[in-house]
Amino acid sequence: MNMHTPWGRSQTHKKIADGIYSHSTASHGGFELSTNRYLEFKKIFPDFKPYAGDYWFEEDCDWAFVALAFPQFFSNQDIFNAIRMTNYKSSGLNCPESFWNTALGIECQSRSDAFKLSIADKWEVGSMGCGHNIKGWAVIISRNNERKTVNLKDYPAKQFYSDKELESLLIP
Repeated sequence: MNMHTPWGRSQTHKKIADGIYSHSTASHGGFELSTNRYLEFKKIFPDFKPYAGDYWFEEDCDWAFVALAFPQFFSNQDIFNAIRMTNYKSSGLNCPESFWNTALGIECQSRSDAFKLSIADKWEVGSMGCGHNIKGWAVIISRNNERKTVNLKDYPAKQFYSDKELESLLIP
């Protein structure tokens, strides 16, 4: 469905759940909440003001609050990333302390902690780039306190990789 969003005409429109939709455009994207879902959201985060205006949550930062408000529709990895985003001080999007003392906040933190344990031995993909002097993709990966750059054959399709998965992607 091609519709207007704050970021232009949508190229993709996906229903996440009743009243929760994901949109992408040629330049940006994010989530749209129905009136009822937005009212539910405002009960959880009454002072949060979406960057793109009421009902619209852009994909860079605001999306994280939608995931925390409606965690039943998002994966543990999404919740893990949402918590990291909302706790990132320079983003200006600090999740209110009061949220973490609610059943919803405790559930989100528990799911995030479980996911974090499941990826303890995996590498996380960070910045990447390609250019005329680089074959494939130069990717910065990190695990615990270790950080390194590797050259991968293809653009990384995932956020986390095991040693074995990563080895199969390296340019020899």
